[in-house]
Amino acid sequence: MKSSIDWLELTNNSANPTETDSTRRGIVAVGTSLKFWTGSVWTTVGLVEIQTLDQLSDVTLTTPATGHLLIHDGTDWKNKVTSGDVTIAATGVMTIGAAKVVQAKLSYEVIAVTVAAAATSGTGTCTSGSIILGYYPTSNQDQFVDSIAISGTTVTVTLGAAATANNTFAVVCLKA
Repeated sequence: MKSSIDWLELTNNSANPTETDSTRRGIVAVGTSLKFWTGSVWTTVGLVEIQTLDQLSDVTLTTPATGHLLIHDGTDWKNKVTSGDVTIAATGVMTIGAAKVVQAKLSYEVIAVTVAAAATSGTGTCTSGSIILGYYPTSNQDQFVDSIAISGTTVTVTLGAAATANNTFAVVCLKA
């Protein structure tokens, strides 16, 4: 299969290339410009040297500063400063501000689970997609906790051996 551009010559020797074969097409570097052979004439190809982002047609920069990010708004890219609870350094390191992640901003739940006497596991109900953060006993704990798992909306606490009395736990989960 023959391409529409089938040869490339790199030269700085001639300001006026002399190719006259009308069946060929090509590009020649002449000095700092490119010339394209159409089959009958040489046409200078317009080149634009892009040195900064704001020279691109889909980028709008307004007073760029350290810590700005490029955000696409559906039409073009714009520089924006981070705001709210985080800052970003020129190195790309993002920092959550002091006292910004507080209990009121976390959506969590505490699930009560009882492992009955003589049983090895007990269950409770959580929000689907929750993630276990930890647990603590709320009364008797006479066996080691072997595992705590979530399947769907069921939280299961499994002990290493059968409980001798009721073992009760609070399982703390981060809601999805």
